[in-house]
Formats: sequence, C-alpha cells, structure tokens
Amino acid sequence: MEWTKAIIMSLTIMSGFVLFALRKQATYLARKTSDFRNYDKCKLETYPIWKIDEIKELNLSQCQNVSLPDDFEVWSRFKSVKKIDLNNNNLEHLPAAMDALSTSLEILFLSENRFGEIPDVIKGMKKLRVLSLRGNSLTELSSEKLPVSSLVWLILTNNKITKINYNVNELKLLRKLMLSHNNLDEIPVELGECKNLELVRLADNNIQKMPTEVLMLPKLGWISLSGNPIFQGKMPTNGESIIKQQDIDINKANVLGRGASGVVYSGIYQGADVAVKVFKEQSKGSDGNAEDEMIINSIVNHPYAISAIGVVQKGDKTEMMVMKLLKGTNPLGKVPSFDTVTRDAGPALLPKNTMDKETLMRVMLNVASALEHIHDSVGVSHGDVYLHNVLIDGEKVSRLSDWGASFVYDRDNEQAQLIERIEVLAFGRLIQDLLLWYPTVIHEKPFKELLADILQHDTAKRPSFKIIKEKLSVIENT
Repeated sequence: MEWTKAIIMSLTIMSGFVLFALRKQATYLARKTSDFRNYDKCKLETYPIWKIDEIKELNLSQCQNVSLPDDFEVWSRFKSVKKIDLNNNNLEHLPAAMDALSTSLEILFLSENRFGEIPDVIKGMKKLRVLSLRGNSLTELSSEKLPVSSLVWLILTNNKITKINYNVNELKLLRKLMLSHNNLDEIPVELGECKNLELVRLADNNIQKMPTEVLMLPKLGWISLSGNPIFQGKMPTNGESIIKQQDIDINKANVLGRGASGVVYSGIYQGADVAVKVFKEQSKGSDGNAEDEMIINSIVNHPYAISAIGVVQKGDKTEMMVMKLLKGTNPLGKVPSFDTVTRDAGPALLPKNTMDKETLMRVMLNVASALEHIHDSVGVSHGDVYLHNVLIDGEKVSRLSDWGASFVYDRDNEQAQLIERIEVLAFGRLIQDLLLWYPTVIHEKPFKELLADILQHDTAKRPSFKIIKEKLSVIENT
C-alpha cells in the first residue's frame, strides 16, 4: 500500500511538471512564431496571441481607419480588457462581435466619431460603467440601447440631441450625466426618477425651464445651466478689463494646468506674475461656455475667490484670460477618477501637511464665505464645488477657483432657493471629504447638527450659505 501511494504521488507530481512544461513551451512557441513586424496597434488581428490575455486597456484612439473585426473569436481573446479608447476614428457603428466583451468591459470611449445613434452592441455590456459618446451626431438620449443595470457615468456632450426619452428613468444607477452643447428644449420630469444622479451638465442648450422634480433629486450636488434661455437677459455684460496681448509675457514652457476649455500657462503682466488661460478654438468643454466663464469672472470679487484681472480679445472673440498667480498655493483635492465618479479621488497635499482642527475650520469657513457672496450678492452658482478647485496658501487661507461650470440665475425666480440648496449639498460633500482625509475630530454638537442639515435629502430644507457661514463662525470661536 505504501509503495502504491508513493507511485501515485510520483506520477501526480510528474504529470503536473509535464503540464507546466508544456504550457511554458506553448507560450515560448507562440512568442517565437509571432511576427512582430506585422504588428499594427490599430488591427486587432495582428496582436500576438500569447500577450492578449494580459491586456487590461486597449488604446485605439486616432487610428483613423481602425479595423474592428466582426469576429467573435478575435474579440474573445481580449478576455481581460476593462477599458477601450476608440476616440477620433470616424466610426459610424460597432461590430456585433464585440459582445464577446460583455462580461469584462467597464469603460468605453467613443468620442469624436460619427455615430448617429448608440450602437446596438452596447446594450449587452453587462459591466459597462462609463460610456462617452462626446462629439458625435446623436439626436436622442434613450435608455433603450444602454446597459441600465450597470451604467453610472454617461458623457453625451456636443451632440445634436433634441430629446431625452421618458425611458431615461430606467437609468437607476446613473450618477453623472453630461449633456452640455446639445439642442435640448426641455428636460423630462422622468429624469427626476434617477435618484442616484449626483452631477448634471446641461450648459449651452435651449432649455426654457427645469422640472422641480430634477432640482429636488436627493443626491444632486453639481449642476451647470449656463447658456440657456431660462436665464436670458440675466447675464451681465462683460466687465473685464481689456489687456493687449503684447503686454503679457507668456511662458508656454510652464504649463500650470489643462482643462476642457483651454490651457493655463504662467506669465508676467505689469511686472507681476500671472496665470494666463488660453482658450481652445471653438471650445466645447463638458462644463459650460468659455464666454460665460469670462463674464462671471468679471463680476466675482471676493477675498476667498480667485477671479480674472482681464482678458485678451481678437475682434469680438476672447482668446485669453489673465488671473493673479498666487504663489505657494496648492489644490486640496485630486479630480474625480473613473472609480470615484463624482467625488475627488483623494487629497492633493502630502501626508506631512495633515490639517489640524483650526485649519480645517478655516477651509470650511473660507469656502462658505465665498459661496455666500456669489449666491446672495451676485446670483451665481459655482457648479463645481470640489476640493480640487480650492487652493490653500502658506498662510492657510483657502480660495475658491475655476468658474468653468458657473452660471448666473435669477434670485427672484421661484426655483432660486433650490439652485442654492443643490450647491449646499456639494459643500457638504466637500466637508465629508475633508473629514475623511484629515480625520480631525470635531466634537461640537452644533457642527454635527449643521452637517446633518446640509446633507439631508430634502433639498428645500437645507440651510442657505448665509446660515452655514454664521453657524461655522460661531463654532470656530467656541
């Protein structure tokens, strides 16, 4: 019996070793026989088989004449792919065989193509969380061809959409919806049934009014509505100072930041260091309009807000915006990621810069003061209240920046209170992130009660920024 067991064990070990050796040999032969001279990034058929199952992301952007085979076997080789980028390819359809990715693909970029409708194959993508069809020719938003059981982030900026179908209410998991730069006249009340919606971009459409059901969404904290007729006649004229381009020394080697609407460089104006935002031609970013951004910069004037000094124009067109460059400042957060969706991805400061209670309170009070000013005194909603848009300096002073999603609204309008209360929730999320990243314990009962009021689901019952600022001031001094 003992000999029998020993023989069986030996055979088991030997067979395992043989199988291991055969796999290694198969991989070696596959590598050896792969013709890398014929490898073409834009032709999936040429990808070496031995490497395909390791690929997590496929970057096929700007291939122009990308080859997308309608071959299930070819696509099934990419069993580990989670993200595909097919931007800028003149595509009009996707092959049905891409259904082979239905259980793995999570992120799909189809921006700047020629799609007239959402491709049929997308409906079956059971794990697809993020879908971008920015810059195509879609005319309708319908959930009919969307993976309603998984989609959380939908980007349809800069299409030709004239209608949102009532079946949009099937997108129960949707958290982020980008619809700026389309041709929408109205927003259906059914959008108000998407109870997980947190961020909506609707700038530069033809919207006459907003359904209260949408503005009352319990998790909605970020909204952009600039460039719509609902605020026609309310936008002030551009009060910016006109600056001559020859008077600015722009250092294009020093890029301070990049965004959907342009690039920010360092520069010198009148002997002082400045930041110069150079707008892209025909910029149509996801947030709002460049012209509205510049006008709002001209009317915001507050010590805890960063706004523009002036603009550079060419004819009737504004090409650049000049802002003070605050040295020694750092953003408090990192922009949202594919994983965090609507929340900042994490703290931007190094761990050694951990905040104490006093600094934490000052950040909240500085931002609340700026928000109270723009809502009460100017009638402006920032639209993008995040810690990545809050800059803190060496004196621990925090300032609100980036007015790209901002819009002017009528304070006398019956929906004005809801506009402000939506932004109050965004401010509450900002506080939550601060407390998560810098776990300073604030024991005061009034603070906990205030935060609970700010975060409550009933939009209309949230406090105004005036009340928030007053209560934070009392808490700070106790």
